[in-house]
Amino acid sequence: MPGPDQGPDPSGASGASTPPPPPPHPIDPEPAGGGRNLKLIVMSVVGLVLLAAAAVAAYALVGLGGNTTPEAPEFTPPAEATPSPSASVGLDPGQQVATLKPDGDVDPDASGEAARSTAAGRFVLAVSAELPDPPAGTFYEAFLINPDTRSEFSAGRLLKIDDRWVMTLDQARDASAYSKVAVTQESKDDGTPEKTILSGEF
Repeated sequence: MPGPDQGPDPSGASGASTPPPPPPHPIDPEPAGGGRNLKLIVMSVVGLVLLAAAAVAAYALVGLGGNTTPEAPEFTPPAEATPSPSASVGLDPGQQVATLKPDGDVDPDASGEAARSTAAGRFVLAVSAELPDPPAGTFYEAFLINPDTRSEFSAGRLLKIDDRWVMTLDQARDASAYSKVAVTQESKDDGTPEKTILSGEF
């Protein structure tokens, strides 16, 4: 019989001892798969935002492209004189043509033509001639002459285009009374004819 100062029987004679309870299971901070689901949601939101941004940018580009009108080309006023290699190309109604022939001691192979028109309230004269290049320091000039009054005025210098010398006069003043045309060789720009090379009359 145990003494009064003895404790319980370590052998467990008083009955089977209860095993200690298992350690508590660690608590997950989020349900299983929650991290994966959160990542999917974030990625989906980011994807939607990117798609929306792309759609807005495309709409803006299309809208600007559809509403923007192209810039108008810069206006260039027509030139007063538009030389043509042939004076009689595209004759207008009422246009007259004069043959220009060598005048005096000049190149016998020189030739030309002049055409004039007074349609639509404009007086237009075109001259085209086959001439050699003028000597250095000189130029070719066309004159209109009134045979009745023997007055004349310069219609303009001839310019070389391809192999021909041409000029065009376009003015509002009617010069039909100046029915004679002369192509001269000039050394001075003084409005006075010097040496006649070709001449003709309408």
